[in-house]
Amino acid sequence: MPLSSEISLIPSLPQTPELNLALGPAQPLVLLPVRLETRFFLNPNGGGELRVRVYPDKIHINTHEETLTEQELIWGKHFWEQTWKAATDVEAQKVAWRQLAERFGAGRAAWVAKQLQPINPTMLPKRRSPRTIHCPSR
Repeated sequence: MPLSSEISLIPSLPQTPELNLALGPAQPLVLLPVRLETRFFLNPNGGGELRVRVYPDKIHINTHEETLTEQELIWGKHFWEQTWKAATDVEAQKVAWRQLAERFGAGRAAWVAKQLQPINPTMLPKRRSPRTIHCPSR
């Protein structure tokens, strides 16, 4: 039970008509993340004041779409083509991965690569395939 001296410190707040809402399924309610900072200040007259700062925080959305978009299909196939051509050249493999990860982010790129992984990954060439230069015909 609070002491009578504690009760006098709690101010009586006026009712705010804007906050007297009847919430239900027809009124959507969104609670967004915020960061609160509080400080208590003593007034010269002996009273106190609680100051609250409210900072909006970033909204975190965690979704995962299993189906790949057209761009993900194109770049995922490109990744595997480049990886296949790279064979054991680790730097070329890193370049292929970097292209995919920069375009879609590391997490999504991993999903794209996993979904489009060739059915014969053990048959990866042992050496890098030679580059072909086409000469113009005369």
